[in-house]
Amino acid sequence: MTGSPTIPLAAGQRRFVFAWCSVLALFVAILGVEAIAVGSVLAASVSAAIIALLCLVGWRWSSLSVTAMEDRLMIRQFFTTRVVRRSDVSS
Repeated sequence: MTGSPTIPLAAGQRRFVFAWCSVLALFVAILGVEAIAVGSVLAASVSAAIIALLCLVGWRWSSLSVTAMEDRLMIRQFFTTRVVRRSDVSS
């Protein structure tokens, strides 16, 4: 096998996830700037944490895939990465 064929999330779905997380992060960033203008450091910190969480969710969601290798199948799910060995699958 020359390469490992990978089945990623469809391009349209990845673009939707990117756009959705970007819009939400922009909204939260605007709220964070407003919180700083008012003088609320706690609200600005919460906004920064939410933006970080949105980035993490967007990255993980867009990296969902299934990769076939010679002796195993690697399945990248939202929370875990699972490896299924060829010998574990009954034929």
